Amino acid sequence: MSPAVAELAHAAGLADIHDKVMEGRRLDRDDGERLFRSGELMTVGALANVVRERKNGDNAYFVAERVRRTLGGTRYTGLGLPPEVNVTISVGVATCPRDATVLDELMELADKALYRAKADGRDMVVLWGAEERQRVRN
Repeated sequence: MSPAVAELAHAAGLADIHDKVMEGRRLDRDDGERLFRSGELMTVGALANVVRERKNGDNAYFVAERVRRTLGGTRYTGLGLPPEVNVTISVGVATCPRDATVLDELMELADKALYRAKADGRDMVVLWGAEERQRVRN
């Protein structure tokens, strides 16, 4: 993300909203009203573009994270595992068109993200991309 967007948001008094967007947090009604009343079309447009660019990849990321948490929180005693043992997964996510538009490239990036998840301790989801985005771990 360009430092220019952060500078625009700060100058417009919208730094807290910028932070929420960058952290992937949901904006509330008051945030929306402040954006509307600010008159800062460049800042609002830049923040909307950040959300648009992240939307598809973040959806895949959060679905994978939900699967990871559900799997990790379920006991599989019927598989012959001791009750204190849980099954975990590591997942690498890359999305089209944000990360790649060719299937082989997309699979390669998802594979790299998977190996990063394993190298960083396993039982996590890694979303490939700028600054290798967010990593979630228990």
